[in-house]
Amino acid sequence: MALGAALTTVQITGSYVDFEGTAIQGQIRFTVSSVIRNSTDDQMIAPSTVVVPLVNGAFSVVLPATNDPDTVPVPFVYAVEESFPGGRSYNISVPYTTVGSLDLADISPAPALSETFLAAIDQTSFDSLETLIAALDVNINQTTDKILASGKYWYIPATYSTYTALDTAFATYTALTANVYSLDGADVSSFTTLAQASQSAALASANTAVNLVNATIHPMLLIGG
Repeated sequence: MALGAALTTVQITGSYVDFEGTAIQGQIRFTVSSVIRNSTDDQMIAPSTVVVPLVNGAFSVVLPATNDPDTVPVPFVYAVEESFPGGRSYNISVPYTTVGSLDLADISPAPALSETFLAAIDQTSFDSLETLIAALDVNINQTTDKILASGKYWYIPATYSTYTALDTAFATYTALTANVYSLDGADVSSFTTLAQASQSAALASANTAVNLVNATIHPMLLIGG
């Protein structure tokens, strides 16, 4: 069954290529989300979607005008979906007074520019970056994968509970902070082991607490004389 003869229709066209001029593959979808009443032809147009494939990047389709005085509501719009990577979604109107055809390049919204920009780096900034990288490279022993650190950041084992013990082990506090030490994974392995043990103990305690709250006591514990 065809559209009513009283409806004014308009040809919609479009063409899509990439920056190299290669035709885009995909389809264009035109959707009307409300019922359109054509009382002149005693016809109701149900909400629907017209899918038009891109052939060599181009398409052509004939659609009812969106402000035809013979239809209700007036006006309505088409929701357009460009179904291909990077495609847009937007609404268009199709005036019934159109002479000839309408091309999407003329009636679709202007593409929005991205608001995310990359700042160009100048020579001075690049030179400063090279200097910082060179300074860092001096402090990295690429053979042993160790980073030299000031004694101010060296950990103090818990066994040195007094300043006297610390002074005996490291001579003086001044000597400790003046020296440079190599830090690697072995330096913190004992602390990692201790932390893991603490985690296991905490988990066991939590499980015990949950069992007590839920009164999940093993039946064997209830056997007694």
